This record gives sequence, C-alpha cells and structure tokens, in this order.
Amino acid sequence: MAPSSSADSVINSSFTVKNWVAHVNGSLDQDLESVTEHSFSIFQVPGNLRSQNPEAYAPQLIAIGPLHHFKPELYPMQTFKLAAAKRAHSSLHLPSFPEFVRCLSTLLPAIRCSYDKHLEISDEALAWILAIDGLFLLDYLHNYGELRHSSRRHFLDSSERKVNGDSVVKDVLMLENQIPLSLLMEVETKYADSSISEPLTVLLFDFCCKLSPFDLHETYPDVGLIEPRHLLDVMYQLIWLKDKPLDERARMGRTTKAAIRIAEEFVADLWDEAKDANIGLIQSVAAPVDRVVRLSKALGISDRLRKAIGEDEEEVLLPTASQLRSVGLQFGCTRDGIRSLRYDTNLKMLWLPAFTWNPNCEVLIRNLVAYELMAKSENLIVNRWVQLMSCLVRSAADVMMLKEERIIVLPTDTEDGKIVELFAGMAGSGNPEDKTGFDDHVKGVNELYNSHRKIKMSKVVKKYLKVSWDVAKVMAAVLLLVMLGVQTFCDVYKCH
Repeated sequence: MAPSSSADSVINSSFTVKNWVAHVNGSLDQDLESVTEHSFSIFQVPGNLRSQNPEAYAPQLIAIGPLHHFKPELYPMQTFKLAAAKRAHSSLHLPSFPEFVRCLSTLLPAIRCSYDKHLEISDEALAWILAIDGLFLLDYLHNYGELRHSSRRHFLDSSERKVNGDSVVKDVLMLENQIPLSLLMEVETKYADSSISEPLTVLLFDFCCKLSPFDLHETYPDVGLIEPRHLLDVMYQLIWLKDKPLDERARMGRTTKAAIRIAEEFVADLWDEAKDANIGLIQSVAAPVDRVVRLSKALGISDRLRKAIGEDEEEVLLPTASQLRSVGLQFGCTRDGIRSLRYDTNLKMLWLPAFTWNPNCEVLIRNLVAYELMAKSENLIVNRWVQLMSCLVRSAADVMMLKEERIIVLPTDTEDGKIVELFAGMAGSGNPEDKTGFDDHVKGVNELYNSHRKIKMSKVVKKYLKVSWDVAKVMAAVLLLVMLGVQTFCDVYKCH
C-alpha cells in the first residue's frame, strides 16, 4: 500500500543495510564520472509552497515518472495511459516492450541523478515506469492539438468517470510529475523514422506555445535551448531565454529592533541572576518588580517602543495599478514575453508582458516558481514577476485597467476577481529580497510614485499622526510605570 505523501514508496520506504550494500555494489560497476555530470532537475516541492494550494503540485489524474506512480487514486487512468503508450510504441516501430525496457536500462544511472531524492525502487521497475510514461508523453505531445479541438477533449477513465482534458494538461506540467527529456531524446534518436511527422523539439515548442500565458520567443527552433531537462524546464527556458545575470543579493537587517530585543533579553537574564543571589535588598523588591515587568509585557510596551523609534510597516514592492495611474504613470503592453518588463523614465510608462489567462495557468506558474526556487536559478525572473503582479493587481479595478491596455487578456466568461484571487494566492511564493534584473525598473516606478506631491503630503500626514499616536501611547505607558515604581518604592520603604 502506498503512502499518500508526494514521495510515496519510492522515496519514503525503509532502506535496509542490505539494500544499501547492493546499491553501492551496483553503482561501483557503472560509469560514475559521466553520471555525476547530471545535476538535480526534478524536485519535491517545498512544504511552504505546497501548503498554499496542494492540488497545484500533486497530480490528480495521471502520474508521470516514479514519484507519484504508486498512488492508488491515480490507478483509474492507468488503462488510458497504457493505450497511449501502445499507440506510440506501434507508430515508432519499437522492439518488443521487454526489449525496449532493457534498452532504456542503460540510461537509469543518469536518470536517477535527475531526482533530488534517492529513488527506493529497483532498476527493472523504474525502467518499466519510464518506458510506459515516456511513450505516453510522446503520444500526448503528438496528439495534443487534436485533443484540444475534438470530442476526445473529454474522455472516460477505467471507472467510467468523465475526465476533462485540462486536468491531464495540469498534471503534465507539474514539477514532481516530470521525467528527464534525455529518455525521450534517446527514443527519438534510436528509433524514430520518417513516419514521425515532427521532431521532439518542435513538439515541445508547439505544446509550450499553446499553454504559455506569455508570448514565447517565436524563433525558438532556430535558437535552441540550453540542455533542456524536462518539459517544465523547456517552458521555463522559453519564457525567459537567458536574461541578464543576477545582481548580488543584498540583505539588510533591522538592527535597531534587534538591539532592543537583545537588550531586553540581557536585562531579563541579569535580573534573574540577581534574584538568585540572595541579596537582601533585591529579595525585598523582587516581587513588586516582577509585577511591574509582567504588566509592561502585558501592555506591549516594548513593542510600542520599537514602533515609536521608527520601525516601518511592512513594505510592498509596488503600489497598485490604480494608485500608479493616479500619479500619472501609464501602462504599456509588450509582446516580447516576460523578460521585456521595463520602465521608461521619459515616457513615465511601465511596460508589462501580455498575460493571457487559461485554465492551466495557475498550476503552470506555481510550478515554474517552485522549479526556479529549487533549481537555484541565477535570475528569479518568474518569482519577481509574480511578486510585481501581486502588488499591481489587488482589486477588480486594477484588473480592468490592465485589461484596457491588453496587459491582461481574459476569456469573456472569466471574471476579473479570478485574476485578483490568482495573484493574491501566490503573493508569498518567493523571497522579496532576492535581486533580479527587474529591480532597477521597480525602483524607478517607486521614485515616480513617491515624488508626487499628493503622495508626499499623504505620507507626511500619516507619519505625523503615527508618531504622535505612538509617542502618546509610550508616554502613557512610561507614566504608568513611574507610578508603579513609586508605589513599589513606598511599599518597601513605608512612605508617608
């Protein structure tokens, strides 16, 4: 019985010493130098991302590759997958399935290195999984265009449940549901003949163009990709095609806040030591002082002090689209993809890539964000775009404004609120402190916004009111502490 976690039995099952010895013994017989040249490219999604929307990261219908293969809830689609694998097997004129599986076994060491966790599964089982799933994926890519526009868009699984074709698309795009492209390329190189109408690279490009919410690089077949790892990696590379390298990461701590906290902890430790020293005077005032300390914590005086000395509220990366329009900034649509985001200082115009919503885009974007983070990409361009859009789009009015500029394109039956929900749900996906090539443009937009007379006046008024209120609260708290201190002194020394 397979566990329900994303890793399933191929990762989380018991790994005995006997298994380890067999694994090491088999590994030493392989060409380890060539295998170790392959870096991880298929990752388990981190828990903090998965918790936002678990269904966006775990396949709901079809498992591709070993990570989710043994989930019982995915078995109803097994017959559908096997039928597709048989079609591909026949059209490619492959040798018998057992012989084909044996041929793929030579790729297994490199394929295992593609996963960021050890796969606790035999080579034979892994080879069969990859053979069936690889052929299914080839058949799916070949026939995707027909499936989109035919009655086969909806089909029945083995339990006669009606299945929407979009659900299969979502599963194919998930990070944990990828298989290395080296497998498909090996099949194409060794076995493809003139009966195959299109090469794998063209199939991948066409598939990504149909599903991408961004305009992709139309000259891709001439440009090529940089060692594409899997289908999601192809989509990722097409979206940004090697933009400028990352700037150095800059991280700043809030030193004043930290200093106050350290001072509080130091004084508290010192007071505890003094109480334990059995000094007569300290013992006589210990109970009243502890009462004052408890009261100050209950009143939150330390927190108010931190705020009063200048701790800012949480900053956002950008104001909303409506706020930016109110200070004279214009929006323009660029059809050159996500890498073309820029701010034109002279025109006071923020150019944003066209984003076309489709039923699969949330799953795609979430998995691209996860892949970019886990692969430690040198330029977190998708993450930053998500953060920017999460700031710009916070209401239906913001969506309407960007729709007018063709920056957001929605089907007629899709409500504006769906886009607000989409970006609100992904707002915390990345790290806002990560630096990208977009940051100079973001800085320019913020400078325009903050330099406007209306915004300056608004900030001055808010700051004055905030400081006045904080000072009043701190003064009241200090006065209360003084009164308690006087009362404590008089309790000890019997004031009259």
